[in-house]
Amino acid sequence: MQLVLNTSHGNRIYYRAWNERSWRPALTAVGLLAVIGEQVQQYGGRVRRYPVYASSRSDMFHVLRHTYASVQLEAGESVVSLAAWLGHSSPKITLDHYAHFMPGAGRRGLAAMDSWLADAGHKVPEKSLTAG
Repeated sequence: MQLVLNTSHGNRIYYRAWNERSWRPALTAVGLLAVIGEQVQQYGGRVRRYPVYASSRSDMFHVLRHTYASVQLEAGESVVSLAAWLGHSSPKITLDHYAHFMPGAGRRGLAAMDSWLADAGHKVPEKSLTAG
């Protein structure tokens, strides 16, 4: 499977590196996240300083994945397709995590049945048990 978002070497993006080096600094730059301190680490003779952010899970990289999945499901995208795009091993995993993002689930099915029942010349689907 080919990744949609990847590193310059074509590898998957490591979420912790993304959070620390890209996502949190971007949120800070637009005023959505605050720096509350500084972490100092020594590597051999080098001293590195890293900002410490006031953040929650909703500020992390994973929220992008959830946003993508919820938008796709609310738009009526197939759970099977979404599972493949998210890299889930089965659609069941996708449903376990994202079923609550499907507020319209069932409405399309009800509308389809209403339409079918309203049609006087009921066409029975080919693969139905009652088909010819």
